[in-house]
Amino acid sequence: MSYESLKTAIEDVITTNGNGEITGAILRVLLTNNIVPILGESHYKGIAVAATNPGTPEYDVFYLATTAGTYSNFGGASLNAGLSILAYSTSGASWSAVQLIDTDLYLTKGGYGNTAQDLADSITANAGDISTNASDIATNASNISTNTSNISTNASDIATNASNIATNASNISGLSSSVGNNTGNISTNTTDIAGKLDKGSYEGLDAAALDNSIQTNTGNISTNTSNIATNVSDIAALEVLTDATIPLFKAVSINSSAEAGDFMLVTTGGDPKTMTLNEGPTLNDVVRVTIADSGGGTVTIDGNGFNINGSGTQNFSTQYEVKTLQFTGSEWVMW
Repeated sequence: MSYESLKTAIEDVITTNGNGEITGAILRVLLTNNIVPILGESHYKGIAVAATNPGTPEYDVFYLATTAGTYSNFGGASLNAGLSILAYSTSGASWSAVQLIDTDLYLTKGGYGNTAQDLADSITANAGDISTNASDIATNASNISTNTSNISTNASDIATNASNIATNASNISGLSSSVGNNTGNISTNTTDIAGKLDKGSYEGLDAAALDNSIQTNTGNISTNTSNIATNVSDIAALEVLTDATIPLFKAVSINSSAEAGDFMLVTTGGDPKTMTLNEGPTLNDVVRVTIADSGGGTVTIDGNGFNINGSGTQNFSTQYEVKTLQFTGSEWVMW
């Protein structure tokens, strides 16, 4: 709006009033809509390019510029790509330029080269890294979940084994008591037989009755002897089972030997480790091996002359995975 237009607008408002008066309402309209925008503020005129010709503004105005070039009609300002303000001041009748964002300077300082393509390539590469890291995080979260489940399972197995040990101990105590009772019966029967063979103590006893008593006691002795043998065998079996279910934890971080009953907790530190099984295993020997750390090293279990599941060695590398090996008499079975 030119100054002539401004004066015409004022005259129109006064004429509309009908009394030629400048009331408060009229003054407010003039200040808000006409005078302040022209005299008190710069007017935004749009986006300028190097070829834009703004003419000679009658009031303060400003343009935005985003492309590089020499803006001949704006005081000859030379701008880089980015965001700049081109402002005209009527008080100085001149143009001034302010570069808010210098894309070329940003790219150079940021170390991304001097072209937008370099920046785009860098962003694409970073996006790929972010995607890979996100995938790794998801994998690690899954591994943590699996390991937590394995730990829970192992804790449950240990609790079950402890219960079995307590039960076996009770059974052994009961069998020991039974052996004691049978031994007492044998002693009593022996005393009875000796007494009945003493003719002086059994004068007048029918020979057939005596013979029958002797035969009965002899049968009892044979039965008790058989019971004792059975009880001893049961005790031996329970002792083997007890030995197999009580793990002896061994924390190692070097190549080591694993004996029957050992539970090897291996820290690999990212390097391969070898656990060599005992040289002279016996039937039902049990060894357990697990990886305690997340270093990523591979653990090799060496059968030491005996196959493990058909092979001389077995490997694994998963943290907290427990490998249980039991000797069959001719080879190791692993699960």
